[in-house]
Amino acid sequence: SLTAVADSDTAILLNWFDGSSNETGFEIERSPNGSTGWTLIHTTAADVINYTNTGLTEATTYYYRVRAVNADGSSAYTSTASALTYPAAPTALVAFAPSDNTIDLTWTDNSAGETSQRVERSADGSAGWTLIATLAANDEDYSNTGLLPGATWHYRIGATNATGTNYSDVDSTTTAAAPQLVYDIRAQV
Repeated sequence: SLTAVADSDTAILLNWFDGSSNETGFEIERSPNGSTGWTLIHTTAADVINYTNTGLTEATTYYYRVRAVNADGSSAYTSTASALTYPAAPTALVAFAPSDNTIDLTWTDNSAGETSQRVERSADGSAGWTLIATLAANDEDYSNTGLLPGATWHYRIGATNATGTNYSDVDSTTTAAAPQLVYDIRAQV
């Protein structure tokens, strides 16, 4: 009954069923490939049924197995469970309006294992996020064109892999006001 679920880009949460009434604890082992290189990473107290493995590398798959132990020996291992950590979130997002209809975005890509990046936009910066572009891994800029003059938009960038998406902080800016037509009255005279 062992399950492994990514909790972040550096942590995986393990859960299992305690089928023993006389264990002194559970040994948790981790492997880089699920078949060799098993290493004991933690021993719990009796009756514990979960553990969070922290300090992991982003966008990496880890394999686990657990067994009950007491003074007389150990049980058989659980079946192997694995999870892929989230990609590291982008940072340093900057939104800049170079004109009245365009907002340029730049950011720092921190993931070596994302499969794509999501560019999302919101009118208020807290809800109503809309996907406006899906970019290749490792991109670090995007131009949102065709906007109305004087409009404020909030943006976030998400690094994505098979586990899910890890988002940057939000940044926002306002497009320039539309140019005003100015008539030279002297030309009318």
